Amino acid sequence: MKNTIKWFGIIALVAVIGFSMAACGDDNGGGGGGGGGGTSGKLTITGFPEEYNDKYCHAELWYLNEENQWRTSSVVAYDRYELDDHGWSATRFYAKIEDNSATLKVYDESGFPPKNYKKTEDSCYRIYIHSNQEENQGSPNNDVSKYIQYKEDEKISFVNGIGTLNITGKTFSNYSLW
Repeated sequence: MKNTIKWFGIIALVAVIGFSMAACGDDNGGGGGGGGGGTSGKLTITGFPEEYNDKYCHAELWYLNEENQWRTSSVVAYDRYELDDHGWSATRFYAKIEDNSATLKVYDESGFPPKNYKKTEDSCYRIYIHSNQEENQGSPNNDVSKYIQYKEDEKISFVNGIGTLNITGKTFSNYSLW
């Protein structure tokens, strides 16, 4: 009888450990409710004009499709994201521009939650300037005042998900949703 109780105790302990391990996140960039996902992808942008210090930014990577048209990819860069309590949706937080530069985390949003980005590739880009740090859920780009457009001959080179871009002297354009 004592051996049976001991075996049930061992089985219960193993089950608790197994369920605890299953509840932990993996390397996909997902996180628990209220938390944010991790990524090894990083983009450092330098050379922002002085007037953009203390504002916020995010970036989208772009590609040329088969019809020779520019399209946004599923790869985005921002400061962090936070999942809601159920893990069903996320809020993006944009990176602060300080000392004419910003460092953003790069995520692959081809699925949900966003995944770790660690590719080696060249990509065109679009950088948006925001007045607020937190994304507006109704319209993510409604607080954008300026953006810099992608350039075919100016690409970000990523190595294992890490890239650097210097935009010194680049011209930002006014942004309009419509």
